[in-house]
Amino acid sequence: MQKKELSKLVLTTLLTGGVLWGGTAFAAEENLQEFSLDTMVVTATRTAMTVKETPSTVEIVDSKKLEQTQAKTLHDALKGALGVNVFNDFQGRSNVSIRGSESRHVLIMVDGKRLGGEAAYNSANAWDVDRIRMEDVERVEIIRGPAGALYGSDAMGGVINVITKTPDKTTADVNYEYGWYEDGKGAGYKGNLYLQGAEGNYSYKINAGLNKNRPYLDPKGSGDSMNFYGKQQPLSLNVGYKFDNGNELSVDFSKIKEDNQKSTTTRTTMKPGIWQDKVQTIYNDNKRTDYAITYKGSDDKQDWMFRAYKSVFDKNYKNQNNTRMTMMGHTGKWTLQAPKVDTVKRTLSVIEGKDTFNLSDKNKLTAGFEYRKDQSEGTRLKKPNTSLAGGNAHAAFDKADINYLAAYVQDEFRPDDKWLIIPSVRFDHSDQFSNKLTSNLAATYNAADDVRIKAVVGQGYKTPTVNDLYIFW
Repeated sequence: MQKKELSKLVLTTLLTGGVLWGGTAFAAEENLQEFSLDTMVVTATRTAMTVKETPSTVEIVDSKKLEQTQAKTLHDALKGALGVNVFNDFQGRSNVSIRGSESRHVLIMVDGKRLGGEAAYNSANAWDVDRIRMEDVERVEIIRGPAGALYGSDAMGGVINVITKTPDKTTADVNYEYGWYEDGKGAGYKGNLYLQGAEGNYSYKINAGLNKNRPYLDPKGSGDSMNFYGKQQPLSLNVGYKFDNGNELSVDFSKIKEDNQKSTTTRTTMKPGIWQDKVQTIYNDNKRTDYAITYKGSDDKQDWMFRAYKSVFDKNYKNQNNTRMTMMGHTGKWTLQAPKVDTVKRTLSVIEGKDTFNLSDKNKLTAGFEYRKDQSEGTRLKKPNTSLAGGNAHAAFDKADINYLAAYVQDEFRPDDKWLIIPSVRFDHSDQFSNKLTSNLAATYNAADDVRIKAVVGQGYKTPTVNDLYIFW
């Protein structure tokens, strides 16, 4: 694809509107939220704003709802969200769609941070909705519609931002669940330990889990596993310090390790009385490690944040066949073939900052920047001059990266008590694609004490990742 063509991957502008009258939503798109309209949301504008004020189409899955539904993963938390569909594809991977978008067009973040994820073009965000646990989550904010003016590429369908808890007291939580399949066989277990504490200027959080699921076998008796099964070990740590002037410093570390596999059986008939049985086993072992350091502060005049973080995703994918021949009633021995092994290491390195200035009672200006490096190395990563050992795609090995630099500005303008107008614009530069300018215009009109009219016109776009460009399947 030409660079010029890539820069034109812009989602058609969406317009959403809703009128609230007497606490009832008349717009079909609006959701009847159980939480208070005074609940604060930060994802829609990158500033704290109540749900009733923000013009964007927002839904919040708060801690109360997470507890009521016993949600263990992001997959569980999103099940009842309006306009959000969580589904499994033909490989058993969990994907998420907002308003019919593809999974790769939904930006999933944790505390505003991007996650390094799957390599293939079709599997962006795959399994992440199952990897993100809810024990340490305060709420999940869902923005429906394109958000390119604040978040750049990947937010064409919308944004899902998982907000974790802020430790304010010492608590501990232990939970364990065990499940069964419909045939009575054990499906596996999920166990988790969560600790948090706050003492003086210091705070901490520890979240550790051990999950194991077993295969669900084909009811027809083929012996095939209908799902990926194995172990998953998540771990996250956070340490925070609040200075005497109110500024806060926090350090985050998280790691998740997965060992999964899946088997299928096929029979190929060569001629009458002669056939081959093949058991194909796929081993999908993954590890993601995240590091972050954040420094932030606020006062009457401004609210600022500076952060550096890295997300490293290591994938080890092995495909192995076990075959045997049957000839005229004589069945041979099983022969284990040499495995095909693919490895991919994707690293996202980000430095970002923002500052919100309270210019007056009627005007609040937010400006920010982001530098992001998306780097991958591994097999099947083929650039024009990459050699293919023996002509096999899985034997290719190379590395590539894309560097992004962005700046954005947003103005929250209140000309009077009735109007809130929020224009925003973002400029993105990449060393692989042409520059991109995206914009957003949102407004809330308070027609009366119990009547609000909201409208948003926004743009989104998608640029290919390193893996989209170079992974050679």
